[in-house]
Amino acid sequence: MLIAAGVVGCDFGPGSTVAESGPALRIVASKPTKNTGLDCAPEAPACGFPLDAPFVFRFNRHLDPSTAVRQSLDVYAGTPDHGEFLTPSYDVIERAVSYSHIGTNLWPGAVYTVEVFGAQRDGEPGFRAYDGTPLAPADLPLEYSFRARAEPGPPAQGSIPADCRTALGILTSSCGVADCHASCSGSTCRRQPRMGLRLDSIEGLSDTAIDQLARETTRGQSATSPLQGAARFGVQMPIVDPARPDNSYLMYKLLVGRENYRANDGMACASRFFGDLPRSDCLAPSDDERERLRQWLVRGDPMPPAGYTLRGDSPIDAVRALQAWIQSGANTSDCAD
Repeated sequence: MLIAAGVVGCDFGPGSTVAESGPALRIVASKPTKNTGLDCAPEAPACGFPLDAPFVFRFNRHLDPSTAVRQSLDVYAGTPDHGEFLTPSYDVIERAVSYSHIGTNLWPGAVYTVEVFGAQRDGEPGFRAYDGTPLAPADLPLEYSFRARAEPGPPAQGSIPADCRTALGILTSSCGVADCHASCSGSTCRRQPRMGLRLDSIEGLSDTAIDQLARETTRGQSATSPLQGAARFGVQMPIVDPARPDNSYLMYKLLVGRENYRANDGMACASRFFGDLPRSDCLAPSDDERERLRQWLVRGDPMPPAGYTLRGDSPIDAVRALQAWIQSGANTSDCAD
């Protein structure tokens, strides 16, 4: 195995490779949980799972985004022929997939079945980790029931800022610094930005990051453009893939940095989906898992460089803001206003 040897303080380095998969993929939290609402009367208005709430599954490892799809989950009343039509969204920071209703909500008081699939063979639907590891066989088939409430749930939480000004401000002050990803031209330049990536201006984002190939992901191939749907996750990945933070190399450069999971009161242990988490299950993956992610995908050092933080006392809020900006389409037009 080759060991990464990045330049101190930046994100440059030869990277490393892995030849085998990591530990089993497991679901560590879900909404709804098993038997939710089955111990109350069907007409009870506040008992059971809210009619309009998304289904959410949180994993111990980062996923292969191509498996965070509708076909990896089935929710139905009676028989599978009466399945709900749901649309998925993968939060790469929390390693959580949420499924939202399309069109109609659940039927009040009805009992539903949840089936979660874990692909054990190529071509089968089901969740896999980024290195191809499927859900643990001991957890399959994962099937349970719940009852829908007779009324909707509380309003959703406020949205995370997703504008270009916020994203550019975060990147300029943390990654777009001297000797890393700052713009530089003319005879006074001491060093060009690493990997040609400029993160301190609208032009830099547009010309060198958005829809641009992350050179570190070419794995020795001769490639000049990003590749969608690569057989091996992470090959020819875009630096910023609009509407796809889960396929944006920039996000993974942030997620391998442990300090980027810090909040005002220490390591971030509050989930957008599950509220306060136990200290043993905070948002940051284990050190071993972050190292596996580096070996599989992320070359060199994490971002931002040593000595810089993403946003004051709460870097995790900055990572979430960057994810929201990319998810919304990585638009740069509002930066020019």
